[in-house]
Formats: sequence, structure tokens, C-alpha cells
Amino acid sequence: MGLELGGEIGQRVGQVVAASGFGVEVAGGVASVYTDGGTEAAWTNPSFATDEASGNSNATLDADAAPPVLKSEWLRINSLGIEIPATATVRGIELQARCKHTDATETARIEMRLTTGTDKSDHLNLGTGSETVTLSGTPFQEVSVGSSTELWGRAWTPGQINSLAFGLAAQMRIDGAGVSATDVNRIAVLRVAVTYTLPTAQQGGNRSRDRGRGR
Repeated sequence: MGLELGGEIGQRVGQVVAASGFGVEVAGGVASVYTDGGTEAAWTNPSFATDEASGNSNATLDADAAPPVLKSEWLRINSLGIEIPATATVRGIELQARCKHTDATETARIEMRLTTGTDKSDHLNLGTGSETVTLSGTPFQEVSVGSSTELWGRAWTPGQINSLAFGLAAQMRIDGAGVSATDVNRIAVLRVAVTYTLPTAQQGGNRSRDRGRGR
């Protein structure tokens, strides 16, 4: 269950983050996979990315295979159960992942895209290449794309945020220059954080309306 936070001081309470105004951070929902062409590693247990307590979703990339497998399928979560008030103004959206890879000699990256549909044609990007984060070392890392003030090139209505189609898609990649033949890429959980404000008259009475399926 998502919790809510109001006020001017940013802090973390349960699963909620807000730098100002209100915010809801959620995992959960429904997981699915799809491809964008080429040779891609399949995800095992993709539904585990909706709940960190379940374990990890894994994709094994293999630079020595013929042909090389240098990227995973896209792993998508949607149907997040977000319910922000109809009078809200959306201020920013951040995509988050807890992930790792196993070959310290390999350069691994995770690309995260905001999505409003069922395949790559529905991806939204920042247009700066900053949708891709390079992982440092092999421990699990918390990585993010976007921010509490990033709107991904559009103005959002509460209905679009609350839509079951609204979600996050992630893909893992390697350069193929590592020493070992395979690099197991793991995603423990994917999350979406939405920051919004309310009309002044409502700020004292709407905190209980932030709801989302949490991890």
C-alpha cells in the first residue's frame, strides 16, 4: 500500500517520497516482457520485479554466444494502482530500480523508460540519453531516471497517471568486453515515484487519497 506525504520538507516515509507538495512511490502491479528486435535474453521470474521480497528477475547476457546476447528483453510493470486526486497538478515523475550484474569486468547498463502502452512504440524518453544508467561494480544498486520536477516532455493529467497503462519499462545491456562469457543481470524491484501539488484549499484534507499498491 502506498503512503502519502505533504509539506515542504522532503523525507521518506514508508514508500513515499516528496520534495515538496505530495508524492507517492509505488511498486507492484503487473509485470510483462516484450522485445524490440535482435537477439535478447529472456527474463526469468519477471513478476519478481513487482515485489522486492519475492526475489530477483534474472536475464543472462552472453557476449560469447553466436550471435552475442548483449541486451535483455524489456521488462515492464504497469497497473500500479495509483490514485492521485483529480485536482492534482503533476510536477514530476521518477523511475527507480534496484538492480545488479555479476561480472565485475563487464560494463553493464540499465535503460529505463516511462511507458503508456504495451510495446516500445509507447516509450517516452528524456531526449538526452540520460535514460541509461551505468552500473558501478557488482553489488545491488539503487538507480533512478527522471526527478520530482521532470515531466518527460508533456503535461500530465491525474487520469493519465492513474491509468492502468501507465508504468515503467527497463532493459539491461552489456558492452561485451568483459572477461567471463556470461553476465547475469538481476532486477530486484522496479518503482515509479510521482510528485504532485494540490490547490491550497485541499492540502490539509487529501493526504489519505494517495494510494498505490506497494511492495
